Amino acid sequence: MNEKMAQHADYAEETGYLRYVAVYMRNYLAELEKQKAEIDTRVEYSLKHYNSDNPEQFTELTLNTEQQDYLSARLAQSRRAVKKPYFTRVDFTADGERTPEKLYIGKMSLRRVEDNNMLVVDWRAPISNLYYDGRIGRAGYVSPEGRVTGDLLLKRQYIIEDSELTDFFDIDITANDDFLQAALASSKDERLKDIVSTIQKEQNRVIRADMLRPLIVQGAAGSGKTTIALHRIAFLLYNYEKTLRPKNIMILAPNRFFISYISEVLPDLGVENVLQTTLADFTAEFIDEKLNPRPASGKLNTLISRPAPEEPPLAARISAFKSSLDYKDIIDAFLDKKIRELVPRRDFLLGGQVLLTHAQVLRILLEDYAFLPVEKRVKELRKYLTNALNARKPGLMEDAAREYDSRAAAARLEYPADCEERRLLMREIYGERDALLAKLTKESKSLVRDYLKAAVLKKTTAYYKELTKDEELFRRPGLGAESEAARKETAALLSKNIYEDEDMAALIHLHYIMRGNEYYDLRHVVIDEAQDMSVFQMAALREVMRGDSFTILGDLCQGIYSYKGIQNWRQVTEDVFGGKADYTELEQSYRTTVEIMNYANTIISKLDLGVPAARPVIRHGEPVTPREVRSRAELAEAAAGELKRLKALGCKSIAIITKTPEESESLLAAISARISGTGMPAPALLCGSELEYRGGVVILPAHLSKGLEFDGVIIAGASEANWGESELELKLLYIAATRALHYLVVLFCVFWE
Repeated sequence: MNEKMAQHADYAEETGYLRYVAVYMRNYLAELEKQKAEIDTRVEYSLKHYNSDNPEQFTELTLNTEQQDYLSARLAQSRRAVKKPYFTRVDFTADGERTPEKLYIGKMSLRRVEDNNMLVVDWRAPISNLYYDGRIGRAGYVSPEGRVTGDLLLKRQYIIEDSELTDFFDIDITANDDFLQAALASSKDERLKDIVSTIQKEQNRVIRADMLRPLIVQGAAGSGKTTIALHRIAFLLYNYEKTLRPKNIMILAPNRFFISYISEVLPDLGVENVLQTTLADFTAEFIDEKLNPRPASGKLNTLISRPAPEEPPLAARISAFKSSLDYKDIIDAFLDKKIRELVPRRDFLLGGQVLLTHAQVLRILLEDYAFLPVEKRVKELRKYLTNALNARKPGLMEDAAREYDSRAAAARLEYPADCEERRLLMREIYGERDALLAKLTKESKSLVRDYLKAAVLKKTTAYYKELTKDEELFRRPGLGAESEAARKETAALLSKNIYEDEDMAALIHLHYIMRGNEYYDLRHVVIDEAQDMSVFQMAALREVMRGDSFTILGDLCQGIYSYKGIQNWRQVTEDVFGGKADYTELEQSYRTTVEIMNYANTIISKLDLGVPAARPVIRHGEPVTPREVRSRAELAEAAAGELKRLKALGCKSIAIITKTPEESESLLAAISARISGTGMPAPALLCGSELEYRGGVVILPAHLSKGLEFDGVIIAGASEANWGESELELKLLYIAATRALHYLVVLFCVFWE
């Protein structure tokens, strides 16, 4: 037992309340398990005896299934919460009240059934802002009924393990205190964790921002961007529970490996079934075709491995072009041609009579129904043509019959009634009439089908391949030489069914215009590592969303794909959202020590990126002193030695970071040979194709380390010869340095063999 805590005047009260809540929560958990077992039995019975012709049975099954899902989620949340029911308490006296309200805040709410008293308040509730934003003294929060003001008397944080109170602190703000320092100093394992108990004021502002406006967050390395985004999802689902479901939210991550890394946070926050995917995977599902995507890192590796040229290489310029809105304009011009080709270049005729002119048909297709995807436009056009035919056909038939009746009447006047010539002429006239009417009837049956026989949509990839064969489109005025180079390179790759990251926006846009969005009911999209996405990709996603509910997080200092990605956030604000986006900056870095962050800032300060430098939390560690090594052998020896040292210091997760994948492979073999027989396992090599992050000791190239964090980091091979000072190289070195929580070792190569 903590002796100091036991002597606290409130010790008995706090331990007593925790015991009471823990017992009540266990009883609540038992009741939930009972209800879940009962609903499981009902659902199982309904499925076994289901009759699709019985609407009442269908309704009952639907309601029971929804209740089953709710109880499953509530059970999972309660099982996690029973070990740590709450993490803080605030005492608040609202204006007009005499008695302060004691509010215990946790990851889920717990209400006592007997008197409806709130035992634990959910961290996402408006009143919980007193903890995150309030300071002792005058404070307030915004409730659904309006702003509530009063006096904040106490803010107390708890350390609870397995329903036992091990310590508590009285605080004023949630930064630079013992509780936060303890959280930051803890060791890192294989997964990202939630931060509900240590959310800072500027982070809380992002989490609780207006859902209906796009939000762009420029966050320094270690500012918690990813974690904040996940907490924002939990907050939105709680506060918009009547209109928002997990299936309505999509998280767009840089790779599947990263999805594995963040996989535990949302479940810990009581959120399941949110779509977590990559742009390539989303594109394949959206267009409903199998793709063979080539990772963006392939081209990046080529650019990293070659000396930095004065001019961007052609490969980078091609990527930049395909990521631009100029490329979108080319696709739109192509689509306009394809849409026009869906109908013949002639009027819509029946028996030589114009029912609709070609211009009218095009106006319907291109203008009147322009708000619909082309597939639905064709259906509407089909209806329009059918209605026009049905409206005009009787009149045309009557006109034709009337013309022949007039000829017959004239024949009757010209010839006597019993004249053979008259009989022959009448037979001829009525024969022609009947033949014409039969012809019009037959023609009308297939008229619309024949007119629209070309209006059969192809697969999205087929259109895209066709686009790359249209040389004229890529030679439009104002386009540079890279446009034609892009066409040729893309055509060559598509002939092998290889798709690049830059092709994804084009495929999404093509499919959306031609077929729309039938399957995704997305109401909020979170884009992480957004600095590496392109304006075109974001514009395409906005089309699919049909709305502006986005949370976009990134760091321009880590923009290693800037040759095709975002140069500045103004591009996103203006070109994607028309100037209607909120922008905020997170400067505080919670990941690294002061010494590590200062070292990283000296690297990135060599670039003028127009964003503020990261400000570390006051947490000190060992100094960062680059160490010289003079050969590959010495590098491997030094890395192996540092690995052993960091392990001895208690580091659970360690990364050896190199510049390129080839260097990782080479160094892994050398290190493994040196630690063989020591009982220490060889580092795991990460190459980017992994589906799951397992933690521990890893070796990887710098670009794959983005978004991850480790107790200790060894940067292997940093030197002006090997790791120069181009924009890309400086960003990679900055990324590598800012992955470290507690220890950063820089092995500086005097020369590179």
